[in-house]
Amino acid sequence: VGAISFGDLTVDVASGRATRAGEPLKLGKIPFRILALLARRAPAIVSRQEVLDTVWGDEEPDSDALRSHIYALRNALDKPFPTPMLETLHGQGYRLVSA
Repeated sequence: VGAISFGDLTVDVASGRATRAGEPLKLGKIPFRILALLARRAPAIVSRQEVLDTVWGDEEPDSDALRSHIYALRNALDKPFPTPMLETLHGQGYRLVSA
């Protein structure tokens, strides 16, 4: 597949690495998979259900699991940088916005 780029974010699905503005992001396996999905679809909104289906398939976790992975993703992707990229749209899902 190669790398997916969106704004200053690059997600290399093959190697399981992601960088933002050249800085490597420290991500667990599941937050990385969520990020890869969002990057592939950016800037479109990805529904919560689609995130669950894509990342977990039939093994759907409880809602707190997704929340904590989104939290971990937000900490790695947004915390160190001046502009947040991960947007939660209540009742709709998640999307990446380019700075």
